[in-house]
Amino acid sequence: MSGIEDPDGRRSAYCPETNVLVPLDSVADVSDCPTSKGVVIRLEPADAPVRPA
Repeated sequence: MSGIEDPDGRRSAYCPETNVLVPLDSVADVSDCPTSKGVVIRLEPADAPVRPA
């Protein structure tokens, strides 16, 4: 996955490529839109062992 790294360590990415990161039941209270602006991710090297979230 490629993205844009902000100076403070945050990441930015383009939709729809990142839709898989948004839980299906994570929606806004009023609009019922997916909450895709605040998804927490952890990036690890591909050869690192997979750890449970």
